[in-house]
Amino acid sequence: MDTVNLKKGKTFVLELKGLASAGFMWQYTVDNKDLVSIKVDYKLPEPLSPKNMGASANEIFTITALQKGE
Repeated sequence: MDTVNLKKGKTFVLELKGLASAGFMWQYTVDNKDLVSIKVDYKLPEPLSPKNMGASANEIFTITALQKGE
């Protein structure tokens, strides 16, 4: 497992391969929501075309450190 160290107010962006069209979605848990904020977004394959219709969007997690902690 990798470790990411962030200073308060800094962000880290993690992009994971999406497989929602196969019924799979990434999930996360946060033990202390006062320490980090996580925003989830999706990135569609580009350029969109009939060839990649139905392809899963990658999942983008933007993690922001709110306070000092571990």
